[in-house]
Amino acid sequence: MESVKVIYVPWYVNEWVASTSVMSNAEYRFYHSALMQYYLKGRPLTRVEMARLVNEALAKGSNVLSNDGSNDTSNDTSFDTSIDDRKMIEGCISEHFYVDADGLFHNQKADEELEKIASKSKKAKESVGKRIAKNGRSSNDTSIDPSNDASNDHLINNQYPLQHSNECCVSASAQTPPPKRSKAVPCPEDVTPESWDAWMLVRKSKRCPMTAHALELTRKECAKVGLTLQQAVDEAVLHSWGGFTAEYHESARRLPNGREITVDRKDRKTIFEIAEELNAKAAAEKAAKKAAQKAAEESPFPA
Repeated sequence: MESVKVIYVPWYVNEWVASTSVMSNAEYRFYHSALMQYYLKGRPLTRVEMARLVNEALAKGSNVLSNDGSNDTSNDTSFDTSIDDRKMIEGCISEHFYVDADGLFHNQKADEELEKIASKSKKAKESVGKRIAKNGRSSNDTSIDPSNDASNDHLINNQYPLQHSNECCVSASAQTPPPKRSKAVPCPEDVTPESWDAWMLVRKSKRCPMTAHALELTRKECAKVGLTLQQAVDEAVLHSWGGFTAEYHESARRLPNGREITVDRKDRKTIFEIAEELNAKAAAEKAAKKAAQKAAEESPFPA
């Protein structure tokens, strides 16, 4: 099996946990190191490499500290010293590796992944070869004479395609001017600046820029339901609508039970007029309460 250059390999977590959950610490260290070397080298491992990995796993196991910080793990229940780690690793090798006719230690799952990587790499090289052949030059063609001007032009055209394509893009963009951005529509005369600015904030949050055409369509929708543009803008702000349509207006006038709210359009007020009335009512109630309190204090008769 030829060596394969591995940059990325998928890691199947379920299979890994299922195969390593019953391993000892030494087995786990060896198996993990063996697979890493397998993918790093892109080929099966030799006997010398496997022996080196076994010795490294056993050496690391001897340096593990017990719970009290010493190297003595004879009285530590977290370490099972009755089992020979070398025998456990030998069992791991016999379970997950096999020696093929080439004398190398193979892992079936790793070989499958390496074959997939090699197949993808081969297809990519074939695709590049077809693209080069389509341009009129073989991937193995070395017969171009550098002293020939025609061959030099051919070499440059094939060697620097991005440079020419970038020049074409630059020249095309220079000839075609960028699209003009639509100018902001000023506040109409029949709408207060406060209402207009509030609606523009709502439309901006919804990424709906106002245009002259959109304003014209809004006026048509207002005419359908008999509202002024001022009333439509206030209703859109109240419900956080990015636009105003007759359907929006009719749906807002219906109660949850389907009944329609019957209010004469002539008696409708803007939200600013309603706010002023509420503020005036609150101020009148406060003044009346204050006058009643003052009269009670000035009265000669105790309450």
